[in-house]
Amino acid sequence: MYKITGLFFCLLLTGCEAEPVTYDSLMQNPSRLQKESVICQQNEEPQCNIVRQAAQDFLQLINERRDDPEKFGQEIIQIQISLAELAKQPGAKEMYQQQEKKLRILFAVVAATSVE
Repeated sequence: MYKITGLFFCLLLTGCEAEPVTYDSLMQNPSRLQKESVICQQNEEPQCNIVRQAAQDFLQLINERRDDPEKFGQEIIQIQISLAELAKQPGAKEMYQQQEKKLRILFAVVAATSVE
């Protein structure tokens, strides 16, 4: 009975999220990705494919950071430089947004793996 109630409560919380479950939103919010992953362990909903892919990709980024932190940091710096250059270019809005999204994901990986 408690398991069913807990599952219902989790589903209720997920259903009330203001932001829909998208790959980008999950990659930028590791705590939400973790919650959604737990819910999708025994679930075959179509959105769970997105959750599983995001979890796999996020884990890959965590491994990249762990295996070569300097290279991971250099990638962050390169994206920041790219954003500064793109900000000066008219008509580069889409490219800027893609790079900004990638930077947010890398910062989420750093935040998720940093020790306080």
